[in-house]
Amino acid sequence: MSLQRLADHDVFTKSVEELSHENLIKMSTHYNDNMTSLLVLLDQKYRTQSALLQESRDLQQKTFEELQTVLAKYEKQSQELESYRVQAVKYVKEKDARQKLEMEVKELREKFKVMEHLRNEAVQQLENKKSELREKTVDLNACQGINNYLIVKERNNVKEKKLEMEVKELREDFKVIKHLQNEAAQQMENKKLELQEKTDDLNACQEIYNYLIVKERKINDEIQEARKVLMEGLKRMTEGSYNIGIKLMGSINRKPFSDACMLKFSPVEYDWEVESLCSMWDDNIRDPHWHPFKVQIVNGKAEEVINEDDPKLKQLREEWGDAVYNAVAIAMTEMNEYNASGRFAIPEIWNFQENRKATLSEVVDFIIQNPNPKRRRRVIGCACGRQVAAPAW
Repeated sequence: MSLQRLADHDVFTKSVEELSHENLIKMSTHYNDNMTSLLVLLDQKYRTQSALLQESRDLQQKTFEELQTVLAKYEKQSQELESYRVQAVKYVKEKDARQKLEMEVKELREKFKVMEHLRNEAVQQLENKKSELREKTVDLNACQGINNYLIVKERNNVKEKKLEMEVKELREDFKVIKHLQNEAAQQMENKKLELQEKTDDLNACQEIYNYLIVKERKINDEIQEARKVLMEGLKRMTEGSYNIGIKLMGSINRKPFSDACMLKFSPVEYDWEVESLCSMWDDNIRDPHWHPFKVQIVNGKAEEVINEDDPKLKQLREEWGDAVYNAVAIAMTEMNEYNASGRFAIPEIWNFQENRKATLSEVVDFIIQNPNPKRRRRVIGCACGRQVAAPAW
């Protein structure tokens, strides 16, 4: 009986070994097929990514060339704007000179009126004296006799000489007045011509000023368009940690909220409390009816600053501390500066190292120094247990 059992056991063991060997061959074949397919897929991915990287480099080169063109155009237009500004200052000075000239013309007109009045008075006096002389002469001739003719004639001669002297003096005065009148008329004509020239210059300066306004608006539109292109390029380039990047002005920094909630709540409640608190204060910042600012004189100018006595901010500081309060205050100040009417976050090119708005020159330097920004790489596993680094899509 025991011998039979041993024989059966040997047969069973041989059958199991044959079956295991066949399965192992099938599994090995299936594994080799899978590895071949996987290598083909990895090769296709690598080629696709190489094409995408080449396209990204071409796009960066094109963006840099467009930016250089815009900057050169902006420099040229800035020089034109400075030239127009100098002309505008000259126009203001000429305007003051014209006003002074008008005052002088007005004074000459007043003097001319006075001289005209004096001339009329002199002529009238001369006519009156002539009339009086004629009347007196007629009266004397009618009243005097022949015996008194010589005496009357002598007296008349004296009076006539005196009258002739007076007439001569009046004529001299009239000549002087007429000469002054001619000079005043000539000066007035010269002032009119000069005033006309200043008026033409004023009209030309006004046209230049209008052109400057249109040019400035056009330049501002081109600068804004260039900033949009820079923002789009930086969004694709700055996926890691860089000094230059895009910042949403008016959005809350979540780290102080996260640190404060970590001290107050358990790990189970932590995530929900952080999201709830940040969402509530995002809604408060976007509320157009909430304006926690006060007007304060800073360096001689009136500016809006955060009102620390605002009930909401005061309660926030008491409950969550200065770090959370400062995060909300900074976000509210940025919102008031960039989009006080719309109350939604505005993207801005930012210098994170110095915590300020980045200049165009800094952005250009960043693009030149980082032509091939590093992208995050993910790790995939293979069947042999090794890890292979594959570029991110």
